[in-house]
Amino acid sequence: MVPTVRLRHSKPLQIAGALATLLAVAFLSSTVCAQVAQVTVGSGPWVAKVRDQRRLRIKPKSTRLLLVELSNIGRLFQATPKKDKDRPRLILRLAEGYAEAAVAFGKKADLRRAKSFRDNAIKFYKKLTAQYPKWCQAPRNPAGKRGCIDRVLYYLGYEYELHGDLSKARHTFLELVQNWKKSSFVPLTYFAFGELFLDEARSDPSKWPVAGNFYQEVLKYPAPNNPAWGSAAYALGVVQLNSNKRLEAKASFLRVVRHAKKFPQLPHVSALRQAASHELSKL
Repeated sequence: MVPTVRLRHSKPLQIAGALATLLAVAFLSSTVCAQVAQVTVGSGPWVAKVRDQRRLRIKPKSTRLLLVELSNIGRLFQATPKKDKDRPRLILRLAEGYAEAAVAFGKKADLRRAKSFRDNAIKFYKKLTAQYPKWCQAPRNPAGKRGCIDRVLYYLGYEYELHGDLSKARHTFLELVQNWKKSSFVPLTYFAFGELFLDEARSDPSKWPVAGNFYQEVLKYPAPNNPAWGSAAYALGVVQLNSNKRLEAKASFLRVVRHAKKFPQLPHVSALRQAASHELSKL
């Protein structure tokens, strides 16, 4: 019989194999504090940029320019008929524009406006999943890289996490890995679960192996197409080190160094290599 994970007020999701248990644990037992409205960066300071691939595609803008752009896109959206083929693209632009504004105003310590912008980002990501569940941004691209609703679900879950609503974040991530198995965002989603449990493990050592299992799942998806591979290998080393598995930790950190040498063009590999080398020097 295929195990199920039943989410509150929703239909059960069918998930086969040991992964069902892993995801059920992630959804049902996580006790991460929901009051901290920031993404967990348990395994390194580069983690937020690894998890948010949107940051690699855009250059930082002034808050004034962001507000002007949002206003213009908003007016265009209001004037676009619901059946127009460009409407879902406008919804996505609004969602990502509000998410970008939330980060920008957060850096300016304007937390009230940052929260308001994040609320709007969530609103438009949800609207896109509800109204256009089969839409793809680039339908001619290879499977998993078409910018379909899998991408929208990932960033909706990520925004929920930043908002502090971890229950909805886990629910959304779980929907992604269940319904979009070939998505390029699946390893990033497993990495998100690993980071959540890594943070918990610092006060509850029983969560170290749970975090490690999620990082192992990430490593099943090879680099360079998996942007979280190096970070997951490093984080696995952290888990092993804190589980008194020094030989395994050494092997994981060495994998990070080799990864950095093989893919020097990838973002953040320099910081990863430096961090892994530092850990190796202490073993």
